[in-house]
Amino acid sequence: MQSRVTWCRLGVIATLVLIVAGSAFVSLGKGPADRAVAGPHQRFAAADVDRIQLHLANVESALRARDVGDLSPGQLARRATALDWLREYRLRGVFPHNHTHPGQRVPVFVDEHGTHCAVGYLLRRSGEAELIEHVVAADNNVRVMELAGSGRLRSWLEETGLTLEEAAWIQPKYGPRLPEARVDLTPTIYGGIASAGLALYSRFTQPGPSEFQVAGALGVAFSLYHVGTAMYIAQSESRGRIVRAMAINGVLSVVSLHAAINRFVRSRDRRATLREEARKEELKEESLAGRRLRASLPEPALVHGRLGIRFRAVH
Repeated sequence: MQSRVTWCRLGVIATLVLIVAGSAFVSLGKGPADRAVAGPHQRFAAADVDRIQLHLANVESALRARDVGDLSPGQLARRATALDWLREYRLRGVFPHNHTHPGQRVPVFVDEHGTHCAVGYLLRRSGEAELIEHVVAADNNVRVMELAGSGRLRSWLEETGLTLEEAAWIQPKYGPRLPEARVDLTPTIYGGIASAGLALYSRFTQPGPSEFQVAGALGVAFSLYHVGTAMYIAQSESRGRIVRAMAINGVLSVVSLHAAINRFVRSRDRRATLREEARKEELKEESLAGRRLRASLPEPALVHGRLGIRFRAVH
């Protein structure tokens, strides 16, 4: 019976190990594109971000180098401030997405996330919110050169010390938004199933007397597994599902570690209990042995006036 129970325990543990190993195999078998994680402003358009930043850096450098001696001191100051804003915008690296023209690069004044284009950003920093709203309402994909008839824009350009051509040069074109990759939750799902199963197994089964507890050791291993999974997910730049997946792995790590510690403690207590029971049994045997009657060797004696054999009981 004991042998059967042992084999059943080994079967359960082997099943849990196979579940985790299978999840790792499935995850590693996927290509980099399947495992990639991207957020709305980060990894999905890294190449496009580099292109736009390079464009803006070249434009800023050229505009700062131009001879603008004909501008007034106020215009020069506002022009320098606008170019500082342009550098700030470039270094931040958050640019609009093109949601309306798949496969094309077009100007986007303000995208669905509320992100402004370079010229729109300069207007916003200048307090021209109404002008921005007017441009977006008329044509959000408008080119700056097409706004030549806007008296308000020309007035702003004049005050800022920029020309229409310079503003048009600043304005880049934005590519389409690529599909956002999904987080690979396979290791979390299968690892969670195995960890939960092991935790239940450790909680509702009696640990054996052995010093080495396989279930406890696996609990520690699963805890480390979930910590590693959370660290792998944390390397991505996205949030949302990423944060939830990391939180789930953190909880599973704590549960697995708690189950392992509980298993080790219960195993220690069980060994102590078995030792105590064995000690009590030994004392009981010694006590019984001390009370057991022993018979002496037979010796001749007179029994009712006749010669016979007598046995004497001794403790």
